[in-house]
Order: sequence, then C-alpha cells, then structure tokens
Amino acid sequence: NALDGWYRTERALAAVRQRLSYLEAAFSDEAARADREEARANSAHSGALRLRRAHADCSWTIWKLDIACKEEMGRTAAEKLRADKADARISELETELEAARTQEETRADEAAAEVAKLRLDLEAARQSNLELKIECDTQKARVDRLDTKVAELLRHMT
Repeated sequence: NALDGWYRTERALAAVRQRLSYLEAAFSDEAARADREEARANSAHSGALRLRRAHADCSWTIWKLDIACKEEMGRTAAEKLRADKADARISELETELEAARTQEETRADEAAAEVAKLRLDLEAARQSNLELKIECDTQKARVDRLDTKVAELLRHMT
C-alpha cells in the first residue's frame, strides 16, 4: 500500500517535473522574445533619426537632449544642473529647427510612436516573463513538497 502511494507520488512528481520543464522553456522563449522586441525598438528608433543632414543634426540633438532632460530630472542635484543645461540647449535648437521642419517631422513622430508601441510590447513580454517565473516557482515548490512526501513514504517503507 505504501509502495502504491510511492509509485503514484513518483508519477505525479514526474508530471510536475515535465510541466516545470515546459514552463522553464516558455520562460526562456519569452526572454528571447523580449530581447528581440528590445532590439527591434532600438532599430526603429535608429531608423527614425536618419533624416536629411542639417535637419537630422538638429532633430537628433533635440531628441537626445529631451530624453536626457527627462531622465536627469529624477537624479541627483549635481545631475539636475546638467538637465537644466540640456533644456536650455533644446530651446536653442528648437528655434533653429523651426525653419527646417518639413515632412521629416511627421516621419520622426511616426517612428517615435512605433518606438513607444514596441516598448509597450517589450513591457508586456517582461510582464509575461514575470508571470511565467511565478508559475515556475510555484511548480518548483510543488516538486519540493512531493519530494518531501516521497522521502517520507520511503522512510515509512523501510
């Protein structure tokens, strides 16, 4: 009777291990997908910045300084000064850029929207990875409990 329980527990443990293996593979696939999405986002971002030479210089600088400004706002007081300088530079470049804005502005906006969408997709993939990891951890805990049961059954059998 204890041997039957042990065999049932072993079968259940094998099924759980198989599910755990599947979940680990799914987790790995999701991580690879997140990496591809991030690479695609970076590629789309780079493509949006290839505009005409004079316009590209201004647009790239404004974009980069704007992002730098937003990131720097939350950092230390020493870096706050740098963000203020970047903000001032953005204002100067925006004044220069007004004469050069044409259809490239629309292309840059579309590319920025694509980057935002890809980043949302990336965040969704990361969330999915987190959920898979939680499921994986739950299954690992179940395997540990079943291992403990098997050990107890083996102790009772001897």
